[in-house]
Amino acid sequence: MTVGQVGHYMIENPRPHQPPKVVTAAAQVMMGRSITKIPKRVSKQRWQSESWELRGEIGEYRFSGDRIARGVSLLRPYVGKVGKLGDAPTEVTEGLAYDLGADLFGNAASNQQNLFRAAQHVVYNGESYPVVSEDTETDKLTWAAYSTTELAQNGRKWKVNDGINEWTLHPDNDLVVRAWVPDPERGALPDAGAKAVLPVARELRGLTEHVSAQIDSRLAGAGILAVPQEVEVMRGQGNPDTALDDEAGGDEDLDPFVADLMEMMLTPIRDRASAAAVVPLVIKVPGEYVDKIRHIKLYEPLDPKGKELREEAIRRIALGMDSPPEVLLGLGSGSNHWSAWAISEEDVTMAIGPVGAVILHSLTVGWLQPMLREDGVPDWDQYVIWYDASALKLRPDRSSDARDLFDKGAVGEAVMRRENGFSDTDAPSDDEKKTNLLTQLLIGAPSLAPLLLPLLGIEVDASKLTQTSQIAEATGGDAPTGATPPPAKTPPDESGTRTLPDQPSPSSDTGPADPGTPS
Repeated sequence: MTVGQVGHYMIENPRPHQPPKVVTAAAQVMMGRSITKIPKRVSKQRWQSESWELRGEIGEYRFSGDRIARGVSLLRPYVGKVGKLGDAPTEVTEGLAYDLGADLFGNAASNQQNLFRAAQHVVYNGESYPVVSEDTETDKLTWAAYSTTELAQNGRKWKVNDGINEWTLHPDNDLVVRAWVPDPERGALPDAGAKAVLPVARELRGLTEHVSAQIDSRLAGAGILAVPQEVEVMRGQGNPDTALDDEAGGDEDLDPFVADLMEMMLTPIRDRASAAAVVPLVIKVPGEYVDKIRHIKLYEPLDPKGKELREEAIRRIALGMDSPPEVLLGLGSGSNHWSAWAISEEDVTMAIGPVGAVILHSLTVGWLQPMLREDGVPDWDQYVIWYDASALKLRPDRSSDARDLFDKGAVGEAVMRRENGFSDTDAPSDDEKKTNLLTQLLIGAPSLAPLLLPLLGIEVDASKLTQTSQIAEATGGDAPTGATPPPAKTPPDESGTRTLPDQPSPSSDTGPADPGTPS
């Protein structure tokens, strides 16, 4: 029996002075050209089927697992080379290892879908089966991920059933690798956080069914109205012709009180504008029977503890699935259904990175390293398939600070563009820079318009300069170059004495006379 290869990976912790997270991943080649003895497949575990069942029924359980899988799908796989133990792999850009990686991971959309499905398998079942296939006609490499339910082993053959189609894999063209998180008690068995959450998910399902049953009991009927036989209805309130007419859907044997009561209850349902919706039915009843009319309810009141119990179950699911509880519970003033999908650096280290490492480890030891060894690469065991998580890391918004520092000359244009979400390809051309500079000068000094406008491709009519200067003089504006300057202001008296302003002459119109001055 072929023993699975166990790998240990270190994922950098974003928190300062915190040790990296160590991930253990296991992989085993189940079928391929180099396999002479077919290894025995681990039987499907009972809890794995229940996990898929609860994922289809409990939305919070599904959201927690798919959130991790969606993050894994955004990882960019690449082929790297490990220098020394503990160092992150350095991405290779040439050679056979690079060519193999570029061939297998060349389709970004396909990679996202395959990583998403493989991550779902690992999250909910603890294992996945990546299959690397080679097209015999084009020699192109592709890969896909299948669940334990989709793949079935029959002797030396493996069959895939995706729910609609069924086909057989060929050992000369298809490589089947098992990727799993080893159970701490029995390493050949898969392990997953979802396994420990299943009892809580079952509890949440039971609580949901309990609340649903209470709601259904209310829809079963409005209960029973107990009325003494001595009750007499005041006639003319309902429609006795309808209530007692068989052709109109009535019943001649129906008690007149019951008939009118039914008519008064059904009328506002048929016609929402009817006065019967707000006017009660008037009855005459002896005084001793007034308190004998009772409404007997057949439904159970909603359990006031139901909401609290469900929130507690949801919190436990979030913690067991390596998700922050506030993501599922919607805590915090800024929480919404969009921010719930936001991925923090801690999520990458604690949840997304480990799942991605399990998947890529299987492709490393099951496909990449055997290919390099077969081709005679001496240091084949130093090449690994790893991931780039830069697309997941949230960066602080430093756009405002970048603009302020750029205005002060502390940072360059490239930094300002990067922090505002633009690249160097968005930089203005030399002609655009010239146009922007001339425009700013024109705004700051309109008097330079005769000189600047021609540089901007705008011809200036010299005959308009006189009119421009007259307008500028009349409005106190900035007159263009060449126009008559405004008269200079009289300098103040340097002797320090103040003089009174000129008074209007008696002949000028000075307004109404002072009533205190004699004429």
